[in-house]
Order: sequence, then C-alpha cells, then structure tokens
Amino acid sequence: MLLFQQFGQAQLVTSIANYRYRTLDYSNAIPLLEYLYQKDSSRLDVVQKLAISHRLLNNIAPATYYYGRLSEMHTSTEVSFRYASLLLATKQYDSLQNFLSSPRIISNKDDRLETLRQQAPIVPSLLLDENPYVSIDHLAFNDTASAFGPMLWGNTLVFAASQPKDGWIKRRHSWTDRAYVNTFVSGRDQQFSQYQRFKKLPRHRYNVGPASFAYAGDSSLYYTINNRRKQKKTGYNQLQITTAHWSTKKQKWIKPETFHFNLPDYSTAHPNISPDGQMLWFSSNRPGGYGGMDLYSCRRKADGKWSDPQNAGPTVNSSSDELFPFFAHDQKLYFSSNGWGSLGGLDVFELELNDSIALPFNLGVPINSAFDDFALIVQPGQAKGYFSSNRENAGMDDDIFAFIGFKPRKLPVQLYIIDSLTRAVISQVQLRLHPDSASRLLETGQLSLALLPNQTYFFQATAPNYKATKKQFTLGKKDSVVYMEMVEQIRACIVQGTISDKITTTTIDSALFVITNKTKGDTVFQWITSTNGFYRYISLPSNQIFVLSVTKNGYFVQNTLLKTSQCKATKAVVYDYLRDFALEPIIIGKAFKIDNIYFDLSKWNIRKDAAKELDKIVKILEDNPEIIIELSSHTDARGNDASNELLSDRRAKSSVAYIISKGIASNRITAKGYGESRLVNRCGNNVKCSEKEHQENRRTEFQVVGFL
Repeated sequence: MLLFQQFGQAQLVTSIANYRYRTLDYSNAIPLLEYLYQKDSSRLDVVQKLAISHRLLNNIAPATYYYGRLSEMHTSTEVSFRYASLLLATKQYDSLQNFLSSPRIISNKDDRLETLRQQAPIVPSLLLDENPYVSIDHLAFNDTASAFGPMLWGNTLVFAASQPKDGWIKRRHSWTDRAYVNTFVSGRDQQFSQYQRFKKLPRHRYNVGPASFAYAGDSSLYYTINNRRKQKKTGYNQLQITTAHWSTKKQKWIKPETFHFNLPDYSTAHPNISPDGQMLWFSSNRPGGYGGMDLYSCRRKADGKWSDPQNAGPTVNSSSDELFPFFAHDQKLYFSSNGWGSLGGLDVFELELNDSIALPFNLGVPINSAFDDFALIVQPGQAKGYFSSNRENAGMDDDIFAFIGFKPRKLPVQLYIIDSLTRAVISQVQLRLHPDSASRLLETGQLSLALLPNQTYFFQATAPNYKATKKQFTLGKKDSVVYMEMVEQIRACIVQGTISDKITTTTIDSALFVITNKTKGDTVFQWITSTNGFYRYISLPSNQIFVLSVTKNGYFVQNTLLKTSQCKATKAVVYDYLRDFALEPIIIGKAFKIDNIYFDLSKWNIRKDAAKELDKIVKILEDNPEIIIELSSHTDARGNDASNELLSDRRAKSSVAYIISKGIASNRITAKGYGESRLVNRCGNNVKCSEKEHQENRRTEFQVVGFL
C-alpha cells in the first residue's frame, strides 16, 4: 500500500481490488477499495463495492455509511431498501423516517419500502415492549466464534460455527478472513458449557451446515454446503443441499448425495424435515419466486422420493428474503424474514399453516431485536427452544440463545381516525389506548397496531376543532382495519358543497374554490377539489359578506354571495350552509338566451331594464377573460324580412356598444342581427300564432365563438 501511495498506481490498486471483490475476498478487498475511495469519493463502482462488502461481512456501521453515499448517487430500489434496512438496524429512526418520507422514496411503489414506511414509527416502542411471557438465555458455549443454526439430535444440540477443523491445516475463508463453517455439537446435560466437532457428519472441504435431522425413525440427514468461489451465471458461492444416511453398523452418516432439486446457478439451502418425515422445507432464490430467497416445500411420495418443490406462496414469501424454515409438531411454521416488517435485520415469524387466513406473526421482543434473529427451533410438545442472533456482538458474530415461553399471538391492525362526514383522515390526533395507557400524538391520523384477539380495547381521541371521541372495540380474528369517526365542532359558519358538471352531473376534479371577503377584498380560503368534487370550510366569521367563486378550465366561472347571517346550524348535518355548484361547460357555438331584454317598438336604444340584463354579460366576460362571444338579436316573423334583419342588427350593435362602454375590449365581442332567419318555433310567415309564441322568437342571445 505504501508503494501504491508513493507512486500513485491507482489503476493497479483498482485491478487488485476488483479481483479480490470478484473472488469474494471481501476482507482483503476493503482496504484497497477504501484507499480508492479516499482518492476519489465520487466513484460509483468503488462506493457500491464498499457498501456490499461491508454488508456481507456484517460491518453494519460502515455498511450504513456507504449505502447512504450510494443512495445519493444511485436511485435503485435495491439500494434504497438496503440503506433503509441498515438505518433500522442501527436504530437511526429519525434518519429512517426522513429518508422514507423523501419524494423519490414515496413515489417508489416497492412493497418492501412501503412496509418499512408503515413499520418505522412504531419500532422504538415495540423494542421497549416488556414481555413477561418469554425469557431467553445466552448459551455458555458462545465465544468469539460465530455459531448459528441450532438443531436437536437426541440429547445434544448440533449447530454450525466458524471454528477451524481438527488437523494440521487450519484453512480460512477469504470472504470473512475466518475459519470455514463446520458442524459442532454441545450436550444439554452439560448445560452447554462446552462443544466439540460433530465428527459423525461427512467431511466437506468448505462450509458445512446447518443440518436437519428427521424424526419418527427417518434415517436421513439434510445439510447445507457450498463450493469455493465457483462462479455461476447469477453470481458466486451458491448454496446446495446434501443428504446422508445413518449407518447403525458404522455409527456414522454415510453415502452423501446431492439433493435432486439443487440448481447449479441458484442457492438451495436451510433444509428442514417435518416431525413425521413427510415434508421437506428449504429456502431458495430459484426463478419463479416472489423476490430474494423464498421458502419451498416438497412432499414425500409413496416411493420415498420427494415431489417437485412448491413455492409456499404470498402468505409466507415476500419480495425480500425468507430463510431458515422450521416445521413444528403443532403445524406451525417458523422462519426468518426481513420482508414482513421487522424490528431490524432478520426477525423470526410464526405462521399457523392450518389457518387459511393467517398471516406471518412477528414473535416480538425478546426473541427478536434490532439485529438479525433467525433459525428458531422448538422442542417437541414444549414452549421452549433455541434460536440464533447477532445482538450480543453489534451485528458481527452470531450466537445461540435458548428461550422458554411464547408471547401471546397478536394480530396486525391498521387504525384510521377519520372525519365523520368527509371520511378524510384527521391530522394531529392525540390518541390514548386502554389497556395500554400510553398516549400518542398521530401526525397523520393513522396507526399500525399489534393487538390481542378476543380482548376489548378502548380508544380515546382528541383533535383540534373536533369533539373528543371514545370507541370500544373487541378484536376479532378477521379484523385488520378499524375506523374511528370524529365529528367537527361548530364554532363559526361551516360552508360545504359539491362541484359538478351541469350536463353530465359528474363531480369535477381539480376545480378551484375560493372564498373572498367582499368588504376587505382578501382571500379567506382556497381549495382544489379531488375526484369527489367536494369542498368544505369551517371557520367563516359571522356578520360579514363573502364571495364564493368556482373556476375550472373549460367551464364558465360561477360566483355567489354569502352573508354569514344565512348560516344556520342544524342537528341533522354538520354544516351551516350548503352550496352546490353545477358548472356550465364552455361549448363553442352553443347559444345562451339573455332573458328580459326589451326594446321599444321599432327602436334599438338600450332601456334601463335591458341594461341590467346586459350587465350580466359584462360580468360573464369579466369572470371569463379568455372567451370571445357573439351577441345576436332576433325578431319574430311578422313584418318585412329585410326590415326585421336591419332592426335586429341595430339592436345587437347597440347592445354590444353598451357592453364595450363598460370596459370590455372590442375584440372580445361582435354583434349580429339575424332578423327572423333563426326562429325557434313554427311561427313563420303567414302562420297564425299566439303572442306568447311570437315572444319566444323575439330574443337576444350570446354564444362563445373562440378564445383569446
């Protein structure tokens, strides 16, 4: 390294570092990669390899740092999930929530990130959850070596550990710079005070273990091995299952065979035989799964061979990793996962296979922790067993723990606190849950809980501008969502309504609703509708006048005046003033009649009563400054056709001149007299009609003809 630094041979360092990395020599690759990182911290390939190397060596702190850098440089879902998982494992909950709340993460639809986002706010309280039902014990034989994957064999505990084999040659694994994993045994009758090499297992040159022994007279043994740095299409170091058979005569396992369903380019690992010997469970990342490592099972056929592996399905497997299955006597499946919402790293889950609606249940503290907890086994017919965890060594080495007792099974429940009318989630809710007396402030009005079935709970909620609410709830087995409704307190005038299309009657999305104080001219409230077209405002002060305005592209603006003296609280509903708006679509060429436009006989001057009606057109043009209209005048069929056309044209031009005089630009309005050419009924020339029918044809209209 001194030579490299002296001569600046970064290219040579890069070549050697890449070779170490490719051959899984992570412990020796890291110093070279960190040298390159110090030289240039912007190199994506170096940061990526440092992050992966430290993670695979369980160097959690540096792995968290480099994944944080990588997430800034690379926005892939996998990088985001790894970084979020490491923040969870290192208990950086504020940083985790900030990261998961960033827009680019929220826009990501990955199930794993969504699970972490929902779980993160409650993890600190779950880790502090006192559990009187379960006690754990750190077994005496644990030392500086990594020990994991316990399995019972008679009165002994067989497990995997990274201790050197017996003999003159002490071989080490370049991945971890430690001894290869071998299989060891410790006696329960000696209170696990010491352990020794499990010599009865067939020897293997590299990693061996963990193992699974069958019950009920089955003489088979299944265990995991790997080949050294043998590159495959999808990577390195694929795990494989090997079988062996017990020889009573030789008192050892003989005839090691490769499991028929191993795949050369994918891992097949962690075998477990059911107590009756009729099912084999294992973990694999073979194609066709749900992501990462999935759990699979095979059934023993009549000829003693195993059926084709069947994926355990989405009630077991997630888009992350499911590992170390254990099938218990009571038809419960235990496994470890980081995809079902964990307290950090891998957690142990339980699933009742006989329950068709059951979901994986997190065993909680103290079996699970902020670190990796995995490979749990249960003694037949007893509420005790063993599991593996790296909690004692800051995530570095695994140890084996014994446990006694099981925590009562809780069910996941999602609580939503909503407005009784709008059904929207309420923010800033203070919630108290009994018998859990803790009070919690909910920023978003929703909470993920784990509750005991068949127990009655009491919820008390308070929120600004809402009446305090209580709810009694008994959790049933199928309950997963609970709604708690709150009613707003009426302190001032509450205005609400729905905005819809006048023609189709459908509600309008993205309409702008504005309340303006008519006297002061300032805006009091603005709201853009969602797909339900609903608006609501709860605090209009009394004894004032307001303008309610609705704007939407492609529609005529609508306004209305509201005097708060009109507000009258009712007991039937939680509003004081209901005002729905049916917006008129702007359709080119559609005619709108202007009522009550009258002219003196054979005259075209604007009377006072006609001016009031024309002022409405002025208001429409002011509210909709982009439209261009044609104002037209029409007569009935009586009289000379040419005279009627001339008279109507003069009346139309007179009306337009009045509108322009009110400040409307002349390029936004044109006049047209149609005389009797556009009758709306049968009353043409020489047709006898009533005065009312002739009046229908004597009209003034406007139509939108374009836009500025």
